[in-house]
Amino acid sequence: SPAADNETRAVAWRRPLVAVAQDPGTDRPPAETPAARLRAGLARMPLFAGIAAATLERLAAELLWVALPGGTELVRAGESGDEAFLVLSGLLGVYAPDGSLLARIGAGDSVGEMALLTGERRSATVVALRDCEIA
Repeated sequence: SPAADNETRAVAWRRPLVAVAQDPGTDRPPAETPAARLRAGLARMPLFAGIAAATLERLAAELLWVALPGGTELVRAGESGDEAFLVLSGLLGVYAPDGSLLARIGAGDSVGEMALLTGERRSATVVALRDCEIA
């Protein structure tokens, strides 16, 4: 079924290889922990619309919530692309090798999937235009 196919694709996303913000101690309410923010962010993404809550929980358990400060480069053109990223909040800029801005990627979008799916090197550099949360 289409829903089953979406669930299979959902659990296939790879873990990003960048600095990870760990869950804080018990001084913050559970709804504000990175894990809870990740689950909530996935549930709002059109990519995962119609996927069962249990599947979203399994997916969230496999992903890493990442705080990406504004100005930080996520990927660089020419690098190998063995991971994709989901934008939970914030704004990313996609830049051509000549430095021109190609696109802005916001919450609910993904980035890096083309290189992951095709096996080609990354065609653009992606930079956080402001503080972001990604998985």
